Amino acid sequence: TFLAFFLAAMVALDRYLEGGKRGWLVLSAGLPGLSYLARYVGLTVIAAGAATLLLAGIGDRRRTLIDLLRDVGVGSVFVVPWLARNAMAGGSATARTLVVLLPDRAFLAVVAELVAYWLLPERIPLTWRIAMIFIGAAVVAAILLRIRHALWGGEAAPPAPGARNRRWARILGIQFLVYGAGVVTARILFVPRISIDERILLPLLLLILLLALVLAWRVRSA
Repeated sequence: TFLAFFLAAMVALDRYLEGGKRGWLVLSAGLPGLSYLARYVGLTVIAAGAATLLLAGIGDRRRTLIDLLRDVGVGSVFVVPWLARNAMAGGSATARTLVVLLPDRAFLAVVAELVAYWLLPERIPLTWRIAMIFIGAAVVAAILLRIRHALWGGEAAPPAPGARNRRWARILGIQFLVYGAGVVTARILFVPRISIDERILLPLLLLILLLALVLAWRVRSA
């Protein structure tokens, strides 16, 4: 459920940045709110959408500010009632205690071991193996085609949707940074600590795969 809202929010944001229709903006703000109801890390999806509007929005500063307020406002419709419910039920809006605990060497070693173990072929589901093979092949093929065109020439490639390519690179890059920063911050500040497990790492892997696909398309169309 979280991944569905996660991906749909980025698609809606791309459509808004392309056409500027307010309906897509509302949808791109509401879907992250729903992702928060599925999992707490949905807050990072809301924050990433706001950051994208701020850094790569359309129109002048006034429109960017209005879009930002609308985005945060719609997302808050889903977040604030749940935070209020937590505060009334348990005395804490986040259902966690704020305790700063910086990661030490032991924690970093555990994370590195987990990531290495999780990326072993037998740990990756078959669909993800196929996706990574496909994207890796696409990147290699794009590079080879580019080299062939540079060395021997050939038919000109059809015009590529460069603007959409750049938008997706921004959307995915910002989401990757915000999601990663949110997970690390939550791990440092809140008790009980969130587990760095497959549920947490899967969105990051998905973002890396999508960024690789965007890179392959950019190399092919450059």
